[in-house]
Amino acid sequence: MQKISWMVDNQNAADEVVDLIWNQFRVRGELSVVPLDGKIKIDLISEQELTPAQVQKVPGQAI
Repeated sequence: MQKISWMVDNQNAADEVVDLIWNQFRVRGELSVVPLDGKIKIDLISEQELTPAQVQKVPGQAI
């Protein structure tokens, strides 16, 4: 199990991250999208671990 978060600038970027994680990487688990002061935080608790290469492909800043 892995927990990781990203910050993105807008809803379009958040949608792109969600699509990448669910549809392209086929990662399953809990995913939340939370608006925060002009940014959007995406939290993932995955059943399988993302590789470092996959994490780098995700747009936004990993936190």
